[in-house]
This record gives sequence, structure tokens and C-alpha cells, in this order.
Amino acid sequence: RLYTAGKDSKPRRSAQNALHHITHGLLRLMAPVLSFTADEAWVILTRDPGDSVLLRNGPISRTVTVLALSDKRGPAPVAALLFQETADSIASRAAAAEQRRLAPEPALSLTQGRPTKRDRRDTEKARSHQVHEWDQRWSASIDT
Repeated sequence: RLYTAGKDSKPRRSAQNALHHITHGLLRLMAPVLSFTADEAWVILTRDPGDSVLLRNGPISRTVTVLALSDKRGPAPVAALLFQETADSIASRAAAAEQRRLAPEPALSLTQGRPTKRDRRDTEKARSHQVHEWDQRWSASIDT
């Protein structure tokens, strides 16, 4: 119904209304058990134009202001018109990008490459001669 019925058809609006009530009911049920998850979902469901939203993707975070809400799902270029990134967010992302650019390359700190076959053999030899802590523990047997 959601995807096959017309935009303003009664079956589609009915399905949307049912999903709305189901979502709210499930959030109320899960709130005592999964309080943080329910709270995050509740905040997302109750957004209004003018609200500020923090979006994180790994180490990169953006703060956007909601300009408008859409009643239907649309393509990304249309969705991009519904929010605007704050000036502080743009500046902090640019500063973080510059910091990453100026950071030393992690691979340059390596002094040598992969271990050679001789290194592996020496390591295995050293490990086989080690006395493990488990071997040093007392036994439950009685020695008479």
C-alpha cells in the first residue's frame, strides 16, 4: 500500500497512520528496557523545522539545522534542501580535515617490513622453550 497506492489515497494514508501508531506504541513499550535507544528514536520522530541535529559518521560529525520536513521519501538532492549545515560545523570539519592532512603517514613509522622466515622460526623456537604459567601451577594429585 505504501508504495503502490496513490500519493493521497485512503489505503496509503491508512497504512501510514497504522505504522505511526505501531511505532509510538513500540517506543513506549521498549522505553523501560532500552531507554537510550527509545529516547534517540523518539527525538528523531518528533523533529520540527528549526531543530539542530548532530550527525556522526565515524570520526566526522556534522551539525545541521532542519529547514523543513517532507511528507514523502524523495531523492537525495531534494532531501539536501531540507537541512543546512551550520557554519561552526563546516569550520570544524575543515579544521579536522587539515589536521588529518598534516598528520604523519602511519606507514612511515615502520622500520622494517614483514618478518622473514628466519624471524618466524626464531620466534617459534623461543615460544617452545618458554615455561607457561599453567605448567607451573600445583597439581591436585597427592604425592606420597
